[in-house]
Amino acid sequence: MAAYLYLAPALIILVVFHFFPAFYALYLSLFDTNLFGRWDWVGLGNYAELLHDSDFIRSLANTGKYVLGTVP
Repeated sequence: MAAYLYLAPALIILVVFHFFPAFYALYLSLFDTNLFGRWDWVGLGNYAELLHDSDFIRSLANTGKYVLGTVP
């Protein structure tokens, strides 16, 4: 039981500063927003749009080439 008390502060910090922002960002990515506060649910539409964007595909390919050329 004492081990959990020692781990609790680190786990709380991990949840607050890592897991919560990551899941909140994923949640926000499912909406289309504007400056006036309107939130429209688009689901995975943002990701579908991203996969059809030629600039994204090109930068993804460039990243892959860089990784293959630099990582041993």
